[in-house]
Amino acid sequence: MGKFVIERPVLLLNEQIMQANIERMFNKASSWRVNFRPHFKTHQSEYIAGFFRRLGVESIAVSSLKMAEYFADHGWKNILLAFPVNLLEINLINKLLKTTNLSVFLEDQSVAEQLNAKLKNKLSVYLKIDAGYGRTGMKIENTPQILDLLAKINKLRMLHWMGFGIHAGNSYHTSGKENISKLAGDLQLKMVDFRKKIESVYPNFEITFGDTPILSTIENLAGIDEIRPGNFVFYDAMQWKMGTCNFSDIAVALAAPVVSKHCYRNEVVIYGGAIHLSKEFILNTDGSKNYGYVSKLNAQGWSSPIDGAYVKSLSQEHGIVHLENDTCKLIQPGDVLAIIPIHSCLTANLLGRYTNLQGLEINMFRY
Repeated sequence: MGKFVIERPVLLLNEQIMQANIERMFNKASSWRVNFRPHFKTHQSEYIAGFFRRLGVESIAVSSLKMAEYFADHGWKNILLAFPVNLLEINLINKLLKTTNLSVFLEDQSVAEQLNAKLKNKLSVYLKIDAGYGRTGMKIENTPQILDLLAKINKLRMLHWMGFGIHAGNSYHTSGKENISKLAGDLQLKMVDFRKKIESVYPNFEITFGDTPILSTIENLAGIDEIRPGNFVFYDAMQWKMGTCNFSDIAVALAAPVVSKHCYRNEVVIYGGAIHLSKEFILNTDGSKNYGYVSKLNAQGWSSPIDGAYVKSLSQEHGIVHLENDTCKLIQPGDVLAIIPIHSCLTANLLGRYTNLQGLEINMFRY
């Protein structure tokens, strides 16, 4: 790692690891012969978007219309809003349609009709399908409801139906490659059956699928036309513990200064709290909460996790790190620890910028 001064919490980015993650997923999409539409909600940075652009990626997904505007201003022309349409932002939708091929998710007839009445240019839409996550979308088993809505949308002059969008977020509630692969296999059967039913009425459409755990662990997903993973660009502790990636695939870490130590209770306190790491946690084997694994900084970025070390609690600026007693004695206030975030998407969003291992600051989209 370059010799630059760390004075406060900094989100370190290992560009070499990130680039390997991007190329691996890009090659997987190419081998499947599906379109690669990465979800930029994780990194939210035009600098990082350049790594995708150099591979020839032209289509992206985002999680808000303001984020779509940010990337449109940087030359991205094919953008999918992978979030339910907010009708109150119709003016921004119309603005974006002047310069971009914007597409959105729909699941509601009323929203479709209101969009149709207020649009100034034609808008591409995907019907959102719930394949088991239970967040948004129409249930994949409810073919009559889906066909009914589709028939009504196809009568609306300002909407152009493209196909269906699916996000298997329920994969985050499982762990281990075998279990994730089983979930993927079950989902694949659902999607093949779903596709056959729809094709009997509408033969030409696309299915766009987004989910990092499934797309990282399986080698085939028949029936998909497009993939849009997001978290894979960095991965994180949650993905590692799920079995989605190796620890060596994690491309970001929070550099957090040590501000006090209390070895009588096997703890040090870091300048790095909930406003840096978020309140996301996973459970240790003993049932205690873990808000981040702890590593040491080194020339390559950071080490493997320190045995028995983890962030045990967070307040706004403080993080309390549990350490084994012998390790605690070696750490002093003024040292800097590397914290592997549980959820890199939220951590990146909270920090608002990255610092690569050479000390270059990299800005990202801000609301």
